[in-house]
Amino acid sequence: MAKNLMCEICKMLGVELGEEFKLRCVDNGQDIEGKFYFKENELYFVNEVGESYIRNDFLPSVLRGELEIIKLPWKPNEEEHYYTFTSTYKYTKWKIGLNCWHTEPQNLAFLKAGWVFRTRQEAAAALPKAAAEFGVEYEI
Repeated sequence: MAKNLMCEICKMLGVELGEEFKLRCVDNGQDIEGKFYFKENELYFVNEVGESYIRNDFLPSVLRGELEIIKLPWKPNEEEHYYTFTSTYKYTKWKIGLNCWHTEPQNLAFLKAGWVFRTRQEAAAALPKAAAEFGVEYEI
């Protein structure tokens, strides 16, 4: 029996098994409605109410580069830790802080702003731009 290459294919495409993403048509730049993700044997489509369906018919177009994978912002699971921006004592500078995810307004606002990061390194890379947008000093 041949080896299942789906994990390697996902790595080549820049996603992980189970990671949701959007697809965009390279020719016209329009996104396909809904989200997609790979499992070990299939490509799945997720509709607006969260139902999943096998959609392997899109797979050849993805592999040929006719459909581009658009990564979605990472969202932690409930009570999972993530990195974001916080402030130093007396609020003089921004820095990187560790938070615990709960579905609450502050965390959702951070997610919408693109300030939720899987690693400290990702947060450190994004901090200078975010601080510049608000005209604040920062320290890494």
